[in-house]
Amino acid sequence: MRINRMEDAKPQNEKRINTVEGVAQAVYKRRRDIAKFSGAEVDETGIGIGEVVESSDRDWIFMPVLFICAFTITTLVTVLAVHIMKNRRYYANNVIHAKDDLESKSCLAYQELCRQRMAQEPCSGRGSKSSSTSSWCEEAVSQSNIDISTGHIILNLLQECLADPSKIEAQWESIRDYHNTNKHITIGTQNADRNRSIVPFDESLVPVDAWEDGKTEYLNASFIYDDDPRGPYNRTPRTADVATFWQAIWQHGVCLIVNLSTIDEGKQEKSYWPETGSEVHGPFEIHLVSEHIWSDEYLVRSFYLKNLRNGQTRTITQFHYLSWKQSSTPVSPKSLIEFRRKVNKSYRGRASPVLVHSWEGAGRTGVFCAVDMLCARLLKGVRQLDVIASVEHLRDQRDGLVRTADQFKLIYGCVAQEVNSLLKAVPQ
Repeated sequence: MRINRMEDAKPQNEKRINTVEGVAQAVYKRRRDIAKFSGAEVDETGIGIGEVVESSDRDWIFMPVLFICAFTITTLVTVLAVHIMKNRRYYANNVIHAKDDLESKSCLAYQELCRQRMAQEPCSGRGSKSSSTSSWCEEAVSQSNIDISTGHIILNLLQECLADPSKIEAQWESIRDYHNTNKHITIGTQNADRNRSIVPFDESLVPVDAWEDGKTEYLNASFIYDDDPRGPYNRTPRTADVATFWQAIWQHGVCLIVNLSTIDEGKQEKSYWPETGSEVHGPFEIHLVSEHIWSDEYLVRSFYLKNLRNGQTRTITQFHYLSWKQSSTPVSPKSLIEFRRKVNKSYRGRASPVLVHSWEGAGRTGVFCAVDMLCARLLKGVRQLDVIASVEHLRDQRDGLVRTADQFKLIYGCVAQEVNSLLKAVPQ
């Protein structure tokens, strides 16, 4: 007989269960049947204490505690943010004063650095103004690509011209009055009151930005190019042009100045650098850091240049050749060649051009430029040198460079000295 409903299935020996414990025991005993018919699993049974479970009184505390925690965290974050903002403002206000203090001390620190560097140099000639010239060391000859046979041929030709002054005189006569008539001069003419006998061509004129509103800047200076543009060549700046001079140095990234004027020249004009301490010219402050006599012929100065408009600073080195008067030539080409080697050792490349100047901005400047150009070609291993063509090339960029026959002859003497030194340095 099939039983379709549980209530229809009645056991034969029916027992009545009157206690709670009995119910629990019966359920536990019939747990398999319960699981089979209802799908409910019974793991264990038991009875409680018979009391109603009341809800806890502590449930209402949860929300206030949560609110207090959130408020505390928000307050801490706000205080931290305010503290950071105050620190930033404090730093911003104090960094300006600290910068001024550091800049006021930077010159002294740089001076000490220069003194330490000079003390570490192997050549003892780099001393103070009282240094003896006998301690001056000779600059080593640069490594070159010169061919020995070619070098001897060039040296023989130069020495033949030096031995026969009439040859040099004849060459000088052929270029004495050379001028490039295709060049234009308009800007220099407009500033004729600020020029002397040499006026730069418009094509090679060194541009100078105005550092003062409503003012047009002009500097009697020309760019000179060969394979490598070495930099502006100009006359010694007059007192009225000093600020413009330093503006040009800053604008074109000049770090080396070659001064070919003697100390006695232009006494009526104030020099563009301070003899001691510092000076302000226009928007620039110039500090004299050091001055070292390397020989009877020249000395070296270090300047600390500060742009007052933006607070930036640079280091400028000046090589001052002392013994070359405008109306004469150096006693020996060797000293000028050694001077050039010292300058070239400090040359930093295209990004930092060299500024060369003399009182008139033509004669001595032209000689130095010609010697530098020809010696640079020698180092590259050229097979021939043409002094006449080199001078013409210079005059195509600045009129009047190399003014006298003696200056023209000096070029031959200096180049011959350099060729001789290069040949001696070549391993035999």
